[in-house]
Amino acid sequence: MAGFLRRNPILRTKRQLRIDSARVNGATSDIIKSWFQKLELPAIKSIKPENRWNMDEAGIMEGQGENGLVVGSVDRRIIQKKQPGSKAWTSFIECISAIGKALRPLVIFKGKSVQQQWFPVGLKDYIGWEFTATDNGWTSDATALEWLKKVFLPQSAPTNPSDARLLILDGHRSHETTDFIWECYSNNIYLLFLPPHALHIL
Repeated sequence: MAGFLRRNPILRTKRQLRIDSARVNGATSDIIKSWFQKLELPAIKSIKPENRWNMDEAGIMEGQGENGLVVGSVDRRIIQKKQPGSKAWTSFIECISAIGKALRPLVIFKGKSVQQQWFPVGLKDYIGWEFTATDNGWTSDATALEWLKKVFLPQSAPTNPSDARLLILDGHRSHETTDFIWECYSNNIYLLFLPPHALHIL
């Protein structure tokens, strides 16, 4: 191997990044091209850039952060890190337009209801944010609809009320409910679902 690498200086050993086979197979050029062709449909193409939006969900687990660096003695191989016993998951739904305008998020805590002690005394940095809670801290059908009504519809309202909006999103089941789709239809919002297993490319 060493001789092969010497003869081919453009090559070098690298750390591998594992990726599920479904994600590799789901990101073929045919699938990606087919998705971008939908952006050329007349009804979609006519939507102004400021009315084109992409939303996504993400989350964090309390006490997790494996990639952080710590300073310790050179005589020790590892350094212990204390972490809370809780594994509470907190999600958030974020959205940004084609011109770079970001909407304020919806934060989803794990719990029966939102608790005052979860927040600092001053909330001036969080004005306009929406907060809710679910049993597991993940998005549900109800929270997706709550985000649509409380965050997306008012914050992304076009200057001209008759203008259509485009919302690009993944195919999570909460985005495909009758209530969610009907609310979008009623407000002149076109939905464009990203192909499954291809988000790491798009």
